[in-house]
Amino acid sequence: MSLHHHEGFDCGGILWFQNLTEVPSGVLGPVFPLLIAGLHYINVQVSFQKSSVEKMSGFVGLIAKFYKKYLEVVTLPILFITFNMPQGSLVFWLTNSSMTVIQQLSLNHPIVRKKLGLPQKDPQLEAAHQKELGNTGEIKIDPSKNQSKISVQNLSPHELVNLSIKLLAGGRKDEAMSFLRLAIAKDPENVRALLIIGQTLLQDGSLPEATEYLERTIAKS
Repeated sequence: MSLHHHEGFDCGGILWFQNLTEVPSGVLGPVFPLLIAGLHYINVQVSFQKSSVEKMSGFVGLIAKFYKKYLEVVTLPILFITFNMPQGSLVFWLTNSSMTVIQQLSLNHPIVRKKLGLPQKDPQLEAAHQKELGNTGEIKIDPSKNQSKISVQNLSPHELVNLSIKLLAGGRKDEAMSFLRLAIAKDPENVRALLIIGQTLLQDGSLPEATEYLERTIAKS
């Protein structure tokens, strides 16, 4: 609306940004761009601070490290772009970035997690979970003769992920992806399923969708 100069946006601001349709200018012009770029950088650091994904070894760990570096480098283009956007858009962007950082910090605080009924993050469990994620390729499954008769709907998310790994190893990617999506439908917090889908999509060249799943993996790790 600020881009199209809707009525009221030319005088609906406060303080130094009275005209929301104008780009930042003057002595206080850099305030919004610097705050937005800074909040983006802080959000990246907070997101990866306690994430087990970045600490993993192998291909997935490497991808996570590169992804973090990419997000950090994006801070500079954001700074440049925000100097060329209407101040009305910057007010929205700043508010959104601020709320994201507050949400990240709040949900990582033990007291807040307890009040909201969220499980506490146990360092020992995190380490065990990280080891499990790093060794997904070593999981072995002993398929029985009656496996084909078992309804996949009755399998637990853990069993579905294990089965999908076996299918991926056998080149049956489409079936594996359907099992992984079913595992996520049953357990949206299943980091292993999110991670494997993200990695598989990345190998297929589906970068936007892969990025979405890897972001969800990092956020839940």
